[in-house]
Amino acid sequence: MDPSPGAAGLPDAESHFDAGLERHRLHDALRRHAGDPEGSGDGRPARYAFEGELGRGGMGVVYRVRDLDLQRTLAMKVAGADAGQLPVDPALLTRFLDEAQVTGQLDHPGIVPLHELGIDPQGRVYFTMRLVKGQHLGEVIRLVHAGSAEWTLERTLGVLVKACEAMAYAHSKGVVHRDLKPANVMTGRFGEAYVMDWGLAKVRGRATGPLPDAAQTARSVVRVAHPGEGAVAGSVTVQGSVFGTPLYMAPEQARGQVDQVDQRSDVYSMGALLYHLLAGHPPYVPPDTTASASTVLKWVIEGAPRLLREAAPRAPADLVAICERAMSREPADRYQDMLPMAEDLRRYLQGRPVSANPLSALTRTLRWSRRNPVVAGFLIALTLATAVGFWSLSGLTTELVHQAAIESARTEARMLEDVNILYSEAIVKRVVDAGGVPVTHDFANVPGAIPLPATFLTTLAEKLSAHGGGNFVRHFSEAPFRFRADGGARDEYERQALAHLKADPATPYVRFEAVNGVPSLRYAAARTMKQSCVDCHNSHPDSPRHDWKVGDVRGVLEIVRPLDQDIERRRTELAGTFMLVGGLGVGLLLLSAFLLVRQSRSAH
Repeated sequence: MDPSPGAAGLPDAESHFDAGLERHRLHDALRRHAGDPEGSGDGRPARYAFEGELGRGGMGVVYRVRDLDLQRTLAMKVAGADAGQLPVDPALLTRFLDEAQVTGQLDHPGIVPLHELGIDPQGRVYFTMRLVKGQHLGEVIRLVHAGSAEWTLERTLGVLVKACEAMAYAHSKGVVHRDLKPANVMTGRFGEAYVMDWGLAKVRGRATGPLPDAAQTARSVVRVAHPGEGAVAGSVTVQGSVFGTPLYMAPEQARGQVDQVDQRSDVYSMGALLYHLLAGHPPYVPPDTTASASTVLKWVIEGAPRLLREAAPRAPADLVAICERAMSREPADRYQDMLPMAEDLRRYLQGRPVSANPLSALTRTLRWSRRNPVVAGFLIALTLATAVGFWSLSGLTTELVHQAAIESARTEARMLEDVNILYSEAIVKRVVDAGGVPVTHDFANVPGAIPLPATFLTTLAEKLSAHGGGNFVRHFSEAPFRFRADGGARDEYERQALAHLKADPATPYVRFEAVNGVPSLRYAAARTMKQSCVDCHNSHPDSPRHDWKVGDVRGVLEIVRPLDQDIERRRTELAGTFMLVGGLGVGLLLLSAFLLVRQSRSAH
């Protein structure tokens, strides 16, 4: 951050001091510092010019200075909560030196490089580092929730990705930060991200020195003035056991379990930063709420904060899942390092599924389609064309089965009618004209008799039904002869068929329905009176009517044709077509997937 105009400089009579002591002289000065509060100068020219104060922390004051030798502006951190007070507590100096050594050994674009560690003639220890011109994460979060056009959620997530990568590098060097909070993540003017303030870092394999007494460094009140504010709690230290900022602290860190604090504790803190970004306020303490540091520590130890999906109802589900995994109470349930968390954040920004929130096949397909619109459009078009083709082919197949069944029933009805007419005119009429041969419905019991035409048709229909491969043929009438007990309509279909054919004898009455559980065609054709039929029916003693006229509908010839075999045959044929077209479609999908994977690998 740039200082405001007129910011106070280092409280000293001089505005410059020398930074040219060799390292062994620095160590000597550190050793004798407690007994030599005034220090001593060596008369060398001053190198740094102070330009203002940037900020204060528990271990020192940060100034903006001008390097007169290299003509560059730097940040300088001077040991001591009040840089003008000497001597400085030896334990704090140890911690200050630890910070300088840790930072100096970390070489990563996301970690501010340290340039020089030194001591001034008055005995004040300092180190210089790059001056980051930008805003800390707390200020950025406030801008995000204020609707800033410059700082969007996506851009801020990019900052977190870079911070995660910087922390992953530090972890690979055995360094755990232990104090990740908004004020310690700086953003540069061009989207850079820097993790700062390594004063509480824990180095694997090296003991950390004790910190000052809690009464000196702890902040008694944790305050949140508005969503997105920067540092909301000072570092809390309890005899070297509890380090960090309560609102962003992992439970094991809050409990003072130093041996259990590792890179997963930093993962928790990074998750707390993500919580702050999404909800607009830190975990545990909503806006306009005050709580003591000890109270916040108690909350962290006892249980999880308010669910993020409640604190930020509009937060994307994937980001909620990432945050919840990072902030799991048990370290084993978190990301085991920063790289997987960074990858999940990056995958979210790219519209890909994240490991913290397994997606359904449908959701994965939709996201893949958004990332690959051209290929997705082609595959959707292919799928729709195939589906439409299948649907059309299926409908055509059904239509073909129905039309074939109707045509077959029509042919059969015409054949029966022709046979009946031939029998009536070529046989019955001649026999009656010649005399001597009885014509009766009971021909089976009368020697030498032949059946009536209607009886002949009924008997023929029964024989065809018995040997017709499943077809059922029935002859019925609205006014059957009295000797026909079952000669009338037997169900609703036959009654409707009679009514239809009386109104329109030329058009068969057709219906497709299940008969005895089998999909079937019911086909009814009208039988109209001819002159020979009129003479017989009007004179026969068993006829219920004697006013028949030529053209009247005397009866109905019904043909019931099961369609199960036809449907199964067509389905077999259709299945072959489906397999052929489906095979082509799957082949295209596999080819597309192969090309996409190859493209993805080549891109990396």
